[in-house]
Amino acid sequence: MFKVGDKFYQVVEDPNVFSRKKISMTDDNGVEWYRYDKPIRSYRIQAWTIVGRVIPTVEGELVPCDWSPNETVLHCVCPGVDTDVIAESELKTWIESAKYYFLTEQAAQAYVDETILKEKDI
Repeated sequence: MFKVGDKFYQVVEDPNVFSRKKISMTDDNGVEWYRYDKPIRSYRIQAWTIVGRVIPTVEGELVPCDWSPNETVLHCVCPGVDTDVIAESELKTWIESAKYYFLTEQAAQAYVDETILKEKDI
């Protein structure tokens, strides 16, 4: 499914609850109110790149088991600093079922924009 150099994107939610500042004000009618300098959470898009593949080579006979070396390919993915090794089936499941993983940056940005709009309505 994936080749070396392919990218996928993760939307990361960063909580701002403890880092935001409360700004208090009093309007012309003497009513005190407040607001915060930033929203309760912010979002960023993390790009992951497939930087390698680990393909197992089996020597000898294997006892039948759940794991089949012919079907398992491990992908090394890198967000820039750390590198993780993820089985291809797990990576495919991440991207297809998780709401925070996308194959294009545009789809990830659309999710962020939609989420921000929903939060403003609350």
